[in-house]
Amino acid sequence: MRGDLDKLVAFVKNEFPMDAGEISDAIELLSLALDGLLEHTSIALTQSQHDRNFAKSKELVSFSEEVSDFQSEIIRWSNGLQDEVAVAEEDDRNDADDDEDSAPHEGNPIPNYAEYRVDQSIPHTLYESFTHKKACAFSFCGKKYPARDWKDLLIQVCNLLGDIDPNKIKSFIDDRSMVGSRIHYFGTKHVPYKNEKLTNTDVYVWINLSSNGKRNIIRKMLKKFNIPITEFLVYLRADYTPLHPSIRADAEIDDNLTDDEKVGAYVRNAMRKLSEQNVALSKADLSLMLSKEGTKRLFDVDYPFLKPYDASVDLAMQIKENGYGRYWKEVFILGGKKYLVTSQWYERSRDLFRNWFCSTTNNLQ
Repeated sequence: MRGDLDKLVAFVKNEFPMDAGEISDAIELLSLALDGLLEHTSIALTQSQHDRNFAKSKELVSFSEEVSDFQSEIIRWSNGLQDEVAVAEEDDRNDADDDEDSAPHEGNPIPNYAEYRVDQSIPHTLYESFTHKKACAFSFCGKKYPARDWKDLLIQVCNLLGDIDPNKIKSFIDDRSMVGSRIHYFGTKHVPYKNEKLTNTDVYVWINLSSNGKRNIIRKMLKKFNIPITEFLVYLRADYTPLHPSIRADAEIDDNLTDDEKVGAYVRNAMRKLSEQNVALSKADLSLMLSKEGTKRLFDVDYPFLKPYDASVDLAMQIKENGYGRYWKEVFILGGKKYLVTSQWYERSRDLFRNWFCSTTNNLQ
């Protein structure tokens, strides 16, 4: 079985590198969830020993070993799916912080970077990819902080968490979940140009990572501090993806969906494509999509397809209807206006949305 999985991992990595990256990222999130499961199991084990329930203790120990073995295996898959730059974790070529500093290819003009500025008021979650995107701020525990770049953002977050619990930050040095494929994210020795010392501590954090690598460290730390990942938001000042055609081409929507692609993922990616082009929807479509009845008629979905975004209101509150999350925590720009898109999709709506999307994109040509 392991040999078959290794072949599958190698095939996906070689033939579908963009998908490999997304799968690796999803495995990273699963590993974070398993870290939480193991912590809760440890607490339950301590309680069972206190109660002298040795049969339960034995069961929990066995369970922990199985979960730990599974976690190690999926991390191995994740590492196998990463490209050589990601595995090395000591190469920052994919970090958007380098885009403006990199020399243009011979014969090509220097890009006008001002053309790639984005709306700095739009929040982004840590579930997104930030390759070739430059950060300018982040929101943490209800307060917004400016940041020069991804390195500055990571260091600030470490220091803020260190103010909450300095001992927990120090514990990351020996925490095996805070280790990459080849390096430790936290340590006590300075490596010039590779790590930075945190404020009021002897701990150094590894900074020579891609923007997504820094994002992953932040996700891990938030998990350790029991802070929901969805409560942390990033704000961007530039998106240089169009300067990297291979990345842009791989990110384009394929209208010929496979049967196993989830309808929600298709809708979200399709709307991202329209948002990237700032497509203005027709008044008729907007009228339908902003109402519950119109959306039901259009897509057979039970919530308004679009919900106007209000920058003055906490995003975590805007995504909810009657106390439950019904919209993606992502802002879409259509015709210069900002909207949230409902996340409540079912298979019955696949063809209805596909037909509308294809008709809309055809009208743009």
